[in-house]
Amino acid sequence: MAVINGGAGADILDGTANNDTISGLGGNDILNGLAGVDTLNGGDGNDTLRGGLGADVLSGGAGIDSADYDASGAGVTVTIGGIGSGGDAQGDKVGADIENITGSAFDDTLTGSAAANRLVGGAGNNTLYGLDGDDVLISGDASGPGNDLLDGGAGNDSLTAGAGTDILRGGDGDDILRGDAGADTLSGGAGIDQITYFFSTAGVSINLTALTASGGDAQGDVVGNDIENIEGSNGFADTLVGSAAANAILGRGGADTIDGMGGNDNLDGGAGDDVLRGGAGNDVLYGGATTLDGVSGNDTLEGGAGADSLRGGAGVDTIVYNGPAGVTVTIGGTGIGGDAQGDTINIDIENIQGTTGFNDVLTGSQFGNALSGNGGNDTLNGLAGNDTLDGGAGNDVLNGGAGADALIGGAGTDTIVYGGSAGVTVDLTALAAAGGEAEGDTVGNDIENIQGTAFADTLTGSAAANVLNGGAGADVLNGQAGNDTLSGGDGDDFLNGGAGADHLNGGAGIDTINYDGPAGVTVNLTTLTASGGDAQGDVIGNDIENIVGTVAFNDTLTGSAAANVLSGYGGGDTLNGMAGNDTLNGMDGNDVLRGGAGADVLDGGAGTDTASYFESSTGISVSLATGKGSGGDAQGDTLIGIENLSGSQGNDGLEGNAGNNVLQGWNGNDALVGGAGKDTLTGGAGADRFYFTAVTDSVVGANADRITDFTRSQGDRIDLHLMDANTVAAGDQAFTFIGTGLYTGVAGQLRYAFNGADTTIAGDLNGDKVSDFHITLTGNIALQAADFVL
Repeated sequence: MAVINGGAGADILDGTANNDTISGLGGNDILNGLAGVDTLNGGDGNDTLRGGLGADVLSGGAGIDSADYDASGAGVTVTIGGIGSGGDAQGDKVGADIENITGSAFDDTLTGSAAANRLVGGAGNNTLYGLDGDDVLISGDASGPGNDLLDGGAGNDSLTAGAGTDILRGGDGDDILRGDAGADTLSGGAGIDQITYFFSTAGVSINLTALTASGGDAQGDVVGNDIENIEGSNGFADTLVGSAAANAILGRGGADTIDGMGGNDNLDGGAGDDVLRGGAGNDVLYGGATTLDGVSGNDTLEGGAGADSLRGGAGVDTIVYNGPAGVTVTIGGTGIGGDAQGDTINIDIENIQGTTGFNDVLTGSQFGNALSGNGGNDTLNGLAGNDTLDGGAGNDVLNGGAGADALIGGAGTDTIVYGGSAGVTVDLTALAAAGGEAEGDTVGNDIENIQGTAFADTLTGSAAANVLNGGAGADVLNGQAGNDTLSGGDGDDFLNGGAGADHLNGGAGIDTINYDGPAGVTVNLTTLTASGGDAQGDVIGNDIENIVGTVAFNDTLTGSAAANVLSGYGGGDTLNGMAGNDTLNGMDGNDVLRGGAGADVLDGGAGTDTASYFESSTGISVSLATGKGSGGDAQGDTLIGIENLSGSQGNDGLEGNAGNNVLQGWNGNDALVGGAGKDTLTGGAGADRFYFTAVTDSVVGANADRITDFTRSQGDRIDLHLMDANTVAAGDQAFTFIGTGLYTGVAGQLRYAFNGADTTIAGDLNGDKVSDFHITLTGNIALQAADFVL
């Protein structure tokens, strides 16, 4: 009797012909009892115990341990936790801490435990029972096929019978059954069970509906109605047919034909030129160079690499691409690029899912499609129908086409595009869309940019940085907050950048930029600069013609050499037309309008407004009474709603109207005619002449006209010669200047007097010693007859 102990390592310990006690202790040990009644203790580690002849005690200890009878001269019957019989197992006590058993080359019966066991029968007619646990049962080898019975019991088991006429029963759990060669009986039991013919040396034909099997390793097999899944041969042409249940069928290599029949099936052709038909149910089809046919149900087809034929059949079907490059796929067309190269996509496909991380172009049909770009910068075209376009990650372009479409940008900077035969209204703030191809569309809050139609569109951005392209047509583009880029394209467009530093490009046509922010703006179409309020940081294109200012603030708007329309709106605005035939609309507020060169229309609107010609280098002639101008920058001008005039640097003729006007001549020898109303006249430098043509031009008292800068030394004169000085006599009589003297009762006397800091000129037209008009001069001026044209 020997006591043999191993060490901490992997030991091989051999007993004697006597009764030995062998302990492996640590490590993955091999213990050989040989003859005698031996006690084998595996100890720690994954140990192999061979008792040999004699009634041995086998204890595995910790780890995954095996009782091995491969040297037995006769078949054995071994149950884990029981007493063995036959051959080397006769009288053996096999501990419950043994997990695996290897039988002999003869007829063995091996029974596992509740744990996960590995039972290997070897040659001979073997019976293997896995019982509970996820077991691996293997029987048969090249030395002899054997007719075996393998019963997995409960758990997810793997059963491999080898050659011979075998019976494989999976039992409860999701089992894998491999009968190999021979006429086998395959029963899955409860759970989702698979039969595999991966190692068959010829193609197989399996039908889970008819329960038939033929060809290769399947020849003569009996397939139970409790099998759900099939794995075909690797490299041969298989015909695999499912059942009414949900089947998973894998063709592997070879030109396979796979038919899912009923149920929600998962069909994978593997390598080779395969034909996959989903049948009824919602199926997932994947193949290489394959024909994929979903038949009925909502199917998912993935052709993989190779030129595939993809047919959805009835139901809502989806094709999926997961290859290493972007694809261009059109439903009803031929695929290009990546896994789609050469694919034929039937018109009965509804949905497309693009690649992850690559740039795809996916185009739907006239029906309702779901196009998913996944990662990459994708272009999705819905065409007709109520489509769902989901760009996924990346900078995507979504064109829903006709129909009520759902447009989802996903991560990245995404653009929706509209064509069609009518304009659209799309709002990224309100997430609303209407008109033309946008009618009924649902716009996601992850869309940043919009491309409009060739018609009149209204496109509104969000608080993000948006790019709005109007295209042709008279478009309205509203950037809202954010640093936006607005491009009107062809047509007369209206651009409202909103808050943020915006790029505003008008394109062809007569284009307008609009400001409606919380402060006044300064915008110049000549220098292409903008500042203040919503204009701060804006970049103005040289293709903008018109500007609309803020509602209630003071704006400075300057045009270009083109014909501009500048509208001040509310506030006291300054409008500079520059060259070109401009229209300046002051609207509300006290505005200053400078038309510049060209035949301009100056419309002051409400408030007290001034038409200024200060920049004109030559004299002008402007009448507020007729609303017309000539000479210099006033040539061809039309004035509406203007109260005040500011002249040029030359010799000007300025005429007011019946209102209260302010006329300012500046440099040059100017002629100022106030007309009726309480007017203020300033000649400026030069020999200026102030005309009064009727007694109503300047009334008596506080509402008399005022001349602010009468200067004798410059040659200024007050011209009264067109006013009849004597209304009681026939004809047009001249005035008589009497200085500071009092009236004597003679009609036509003209006098003056100092009135505080002013000088008042008075005239008596009928000899009643009562003044009929007054003219007020700023300052105390000792007047002379030579100061007048009487």
